[in-house]
Amino acid sequence: MAGQRDVLKIPYNALLSGPTSGMPWGPNDQHPRAVSQKYWEVVCPGSERRVVNADEVMKQVDRESDGIKMLTDWAKLMRDMPERCVEIQGTQVFDFYLIGSTRILSLWETFKNHPTVRLLEDSEVVKNGVRENMSKLQKINGAQRPYIPKTTGTIEGLLGIHIRRGDYRGDLGKDNGHCFGLGRWGATYSGWSQLPEMHDKYDSPSREGVEGGQYTPEIKEYYLKHCLPTPRQVIARIREIQRESHTHLSHIFVANNAEDEYLADLRQELVADGWEADNIVTSKDLRLNWQATS
Repeated sequence: MAGQRDVLKIPYNALLSGPTSGMPWGPNDQHPRAVSQKYWEVVCPGSERRVVNADEVMKQVDRESDGIKMLTDWAKLMRDMPERCVEIQGTQVFDFYLIGSTRILSLWETFKNHPTVRLLEDSEVVKNGVRENMSKLQKINGAQRPYIPKTTGTIEGLLGIHIRRGDYRGDLGKDNGHCFGLGRWGATYSGWSQLPEMHDKYDSPSREGVEGGQYTPEIKEYYLKHCLPTPRQVIARIREIQRESHTHLSHIFVANNAEDEYLADLRQELVADGWEADNIVTSKDLRLNWQATS
C-alpha cells in the first residue's frame, strides 16, 4: 500500500563485502568473524549463551549519554563477561534518537578508522551490476573500455542523485507519507550528515509556538523541498552543484523508487536544461541479472 513502510530481509553479503559480512578483519587479526544466524545456532546453542537485556543495560548506561561514552560503557560490559557466547535482546543499542542527534558525532573518529569501514567493499553481485551498466554511466571514446579508477572509486563525469518517494510520498493527495512526518516532528539531519565540515546544513524555519506533530506552511515547504522535491527543484539543486563543483558532468544516474509519471517529468526537465537524453539513466534503465534484481 502507498505510504506503508515495508522492510526486506536481505543478507549483508548480498550487498556488502568486508568484516560486516564475514570477511577477515585484516592481516594476522584473529578476532572472530561475523557469522550467519544459522551458524550461530550451531556454535552457540541456547544452553551456552548469556542473554543480556539491552533495556536494563540502557538504564545504567544512560540513553541520553554521548555516543562515545555509550560505546565505552557497552564495550566494558562485554569485556567483563566470562561467557563465550553473548546474545543481546531488547532495544537497539544505538537507536534513532542517538543517530538523529549530535551526540553521535563523538563516535566519528573511532568509526571512520575502524576496520569495518576501512575494509568495506561492495559485494560481487553489486560489482557485477555496476560493470554491466558502466557503458550507460560514462562517456566512452572509440575503443576505450568503461572503468572505475581504483585510486578514486569515482566514475568520471557522472552525477548520482537519490530520489526516494514511495513511503516518503505516501498516498497521492494526502499528507501521510514519511516526509510529512519528518516535518511534523522537526526531524533534523541525522548521522554523519551533522558533521560541521559537511556542506549542507539543517536550517528549518523556527518551530517556536508549534506543537509536536504539527507544522506551519513554511516548515512543510522546507521539508518537502528536502525530502520530496519537485522535478524543477531537483534541477535547481543540480545547477547549484554544477556551479560549486566546477566539474564537467556528462551523465546523470537517478537512484529512485519514483512513480513513472514523476520520472517522465524529471527526464523532460533535465533534457530542457541541457542534459542529453541518452545520458540520463534511472534505476529502471539498468540491466540487471536475477541476483541483482532480487
